[in-house]
Amino acid sequence: MIDGDSIRVLQLNCQECKKLEIRLLGIDAPEYSQDPWGQRARNFVLERIGLGHKLRIEFKGIDKYNRHLAYVFFDDAYGKELFLNEELLANGYADIFILGKSMAHTTKLKAAYSKARRQELNIWDMEKGIKIRPYRYRKLQKVLKSNNK
Repeated sequence: MIDGDSIRVLQLNCQECKKLEIRLLGIDAPEYSQDPWGQRARNFVLERIGLGHKLRIEFKGIDKYNRHLAYVFFDDAYGKELFLNEELLANGYADIFILGKSMAHTTKLKAAYSKARRQELNIWDMEKGIKIRPYRYRKLQKVLKSNNK
């Protein structure tokens, strides 16, 4: 586990896939340093998929950080398949991040995001939610780091 929108898969059914880093497509979770929301997003993922959980992964490419871009699915306690990327959006633990027009699952992801925003869930809470969206927070951190050099 890395953070709310990246996970590390420890075991797959192939020799070369022992430590695979996956960036969840369609979402942008708060950075771990965006207290408390980065930690809460990470904990949400841990609660959902935990250690040893079997996942179904739809791989869609590799990013510039050598992470595998993917959609991740898991079974809940009742055997129903859930879509992790969508769950993060629907529960207000991530912002939407759609790359291009032809991304798979875009309709589901947009609906989950819209519903969470309307209901002001977690990061979207008007009083207690995030003050800076994750992508802007990262940009601000880069500026601050470059000014401190």
